[in-house]
Amino acid sequence: MERIRIKILITFVGLVVFFFVSCTDSEKEFSDVSEASNSQIDEWKMDSLGCDHIRTLEMAFEIAEQEDLLNKSYEEVCKVMGPPNEDSIKGTERTLKYYYKSACYEGEVIRGGVCWALFEFESDRLIKLPEIGFCQ
Repeated sequence: MERIRIKILITFVGLVVFFFVSCTDSEKEFSDVSEASNSQIDEWKMDSLGCDHIRTLEMAFEIAEQEDLLNKSYEEVCKVMGPPNEDSIKGTERTLKYYYKSACYEGEVIRGGVCWALFEFESDRLIKLPEIGFCQ
């Protein structure tokens, strides 16, 4: 009878330790994902003109998707993506252009040497993620 109680106690302690370790590992994995996302956002913002070719259309889409920017306001999008390279307002429609893979000379974009990710707003809400890039 005493052996059964000891086995039950050992099993119970083992399960408690197992669950504690499992929860700690999953929290670590979650924080790693957040740090990776923040790192990607920092890289995006550092390449503000796209001259360093760090920015890509895929990166714009990934950040927007990870940060759940769809239906967010202009201010919320700019807080994550940084200031746009171009901003156009027509009535209730607004478009933001973020440059990537730009041809540059001495830190300035060369005319006709730029691609951009387009963020489209309607009534101050992002209605479309940047899925198609445009180049000039």
